Amino acid sequence: MKRENRYFEVLLFLNSFSLCFCNIWTLLQSSPIQGQISKRLSTHPRNIHAVVSRNMLDQKMICDKSSDCSNSNMFCDLHYGICDYHRTLGEPCREDSHCEGHNICMYGQCEKRARETSRGARCQTDKDCDSSMCCARRHGERICQPKLKIGQKCYVPKGGLDYSLNQVCPCLDGLHCRTTSKTKSTSRKSGWHYYNFFEHLRCSK
Repeated sequence: MKRENRYFEVLLFLNSFSLCFCNIWTLLQSSPIQGQISKRLSTHPRNIHAVVSRNMLDQKMICDKSSDCSNSNMFCDLHYGICDYHRTLGEPCREDSHCEGHNICMYGQCEKRARETSRGARCQTDKDCDSSMCCARRHGERICQPKLKIGQKCYVPKGGLDYSLNQVCPCLDGLHCRTTSKTKSTSRKSGWHYYNFFEHLRCSK
């Protein structure tokens, strides 16, 4: 008899819990907060871009080259094989042809083209830059960057991925990368004396 009563109590509890959960779920669905959350999600940039991309693909403006696009303000996105409108300054891009006018695609967005041989201009070798600059990578792009002046830090690693993506120009002509001082300090943990050798590598005469 006691076992039957216990079984009945368990069933009654589960039934009450199910009803309570259903009521809470219904209340949440009808809550104005839920509506606000849904609205925020629908206007989230990621979802907007997803809808735009789907619509573009559904329209099937198929192309193999930009001349296949009916509008001169469009280019052929070779990855998807569809026509798309040129991007303006600051908008995302993957190639120069994605940007309008004479703008170029730098670091994943459309930017104005820098004057040749000047700072920020694209290059292949140091000869493509002014004499006070060198051709070095920044975020993977080869651009003209100024050589280091006297007193500026000049340490560069032996190699590695970080250096391959972001490089540093050498010192200006007549200057050399040298250790200028060795400031010693004490480690609180080990008590060992050490100095930061690389911190004091500077351009000097």
